[in-house]
Amino acid sequence: ADDSLRPVFNGKSQVSMFEMTKLVSGHIR
Repeated sequence: ADDSLRPVFNGKSQVSMFEMTKLVSGHIR
């Protein structure tokens, strides 16, 4: 199960980081 979710997690992690960066940038502004 871990190996199966790994690719999905990686994809979501990248999106989460990108979204978080956007949110943080907006908050800093």
